[in-house]
Amino acid sequence: MTNENKKINELVSDDDPTSELEAATFRQGSGPGVALLESDDGTFNLEEDKTFNLVESEERADNEPRTIGKLQYDNEQLRARWIGVKTELRAREEITERLNAELTHLKDELARKDMLIRERDDIVESLKAEMRDRDLHHHDVTTDLRRHLN
Repeated sequence: MTNENKKINELVSDDDPTSELEAATFRQGSGPGVALLESDDGTFNLEEDKTFNLVESEERADNEPRTIGKLQYDNEQLRARWIGVKTELRAREEITERLNAELTHLKDELARKDMLIRERDDIVESLKAEMRDRDLHHHDVTTDLRRHLN
């Protein structure tokens, strides 16, 4: 028990506002603004309960600090997980931004290379057309030469 309390006290700092739980205050009495407790309804009366003994009372008292300590520990665990999730989310956002920037750069580069390929295709087509024209012209010249020689 004392080891658990020491562990809990080490995990939870005293300046943490969530490490302290407010004590609930109950007012006994009857009136329009006063809520009835369970014992007021006759559902459970501590004085009349014959099975209640001092050992059970001590066990309940021992369990309460463990419960509060467990809640504090769970709270710190959840806070640590939340910080981890936020950190991972930030890291993933940074990776996503970097990948999106790289993707944009690659799209621009692809568009530029696409344009260069289209320009080269146009040049190749014009060169092919020029070669056809020259070939036709060469063919015409050779036929004319043959006719003149014969």
